Amino acid sequence: MIHKNEIKSITKPIIIREGDGIAVLFHGSIGDEVMKALENLEKFPMVISYPNDSTTRL
Repeated sequence: MIHKNEIKSITKPIIIREGDGIAVLFHGSIGDEVMKALENLEKFPMVISYPNDSTTRL
């Protein structure tokens, strides 16, 4: 559960914001694509990869 929202799938990156902080949560299977998309950002977010073999609840 993130910000009172239940997460049912992380097949797409999820952006989490709190104050000035930003994090990107994603499934490990799309890690390369996510990292490539984040390369040129001015402010790099915290990056959280959920392991490929962990398909249970977050």
